[in-house]
Amino acid sequence: MKAIYFTHFGVELFAPTEDEAPGVEFVRVDEIEELAPVAKDCEMIVVSGSRYNAEAADVICNKMPDLKWIQSTAIGTDRFTTAGLPDDVLFTNAAGFKGKTVSEHGFAMMLGLFHRMPWVERNRQSRDWDRKNIRDNCVSAEGKSIVIIGYGSIGQEFARKARAFDMNVVVVSRKTPAADDPNVDTYIPLSNLNEALKGADVVAPCLPLTEDTKYMISDAELALMNPGAVAINIARGGIYEEAAIIRALESGHLGGAGIDVYEKEEDYEEGASLENEPLWARDDIIVTPHMASAGGPVLPPIRDLVFENFRRMNAGEALKNLVEFD
Repeated sequence: MKAIYFTHFGVELFAPTEDEAPGVEFVRVDEIEELAPVAKDCEMIVVSGSRYNAEAADVICNKMPDLKWIQSTAIGTDRFTTAGLPDDVLFTNAAGFKGKTVSEHGFAMMLGLFHRMPWVERNRQSRDWDRKNIRDNCVSAEGKSIVIIGYGSIGQEFARKARAFDMNVVVVSRKTPAADDPNVDTYIPLSNLNEALKGADVVAPCLPLTEDTKYMISDAELALMNPGAVAINIARGGIYEEAAIIRALESGHLGGAGIDVYEKEEDYEEGASLENEPLWARDDIIVTPHMASAGGPVLPPIRDLVFENFRRMNAGEALKNLVEFD
């Protein structure tokens, strides 16, 4: 069996023992140009979400007739469904492995905005003390109301951190959290999102981008949040309407935003200039280059998942983290 690794961290992480994947030939691919020449006879591919674009999809859909299984190292599936997936091929993702690290990044952006870190850093660069102005505009997380939309692994970890900072945690999701969940103050069904947004000091979506979640937070929704509220996006670009965030910041209603994912992210990855991008021009936005999952103990568990699924496939068992598409 030939397995290809087309990721941003290479095959070394996945170097198997004899017992983990007997009879499997592993082929490392670093660049998209290298994928087609090794596509023949490939039965399995591990691929990063950031690597899966239209060009990769063309090779995987049209030049891998023996492909049985795609393992994504990402949580979301929108890049895959947008670019296209082959029919009758199993698809597994990395759901459940990145909650702690991704939520930590979002929480760091929130605290940075509350404590005026972007402004402090700019003052450092200009050698400006400006203590009074900074102090007068700082706020504490304690007692603030955070609305977490989606309650999978990332949402649950966000809630756990918010509870540790004595925040009021409002969870919005399709499924009701466990009655004894110690990290939830209020549960509101996703169908009543607007009710949850009223009085929100922080809003943090933690759910995938779908037709239903596209622009689920735009001008009207932002207007429901408390004056000075903070918008955090560690989920997917397009859940917030970016232009609406800019308008809410310009009006003074929104106090800041922390953004790690973008509507035009694929363009940025391909080298598009950020010179005239409004998100990068404002002092009240923290922007990071889709790095929320970086730094944590994420890859070893994904490695374990890959080889557990090899075992399951050989044993004829259902794969873990199998995604069913409509």
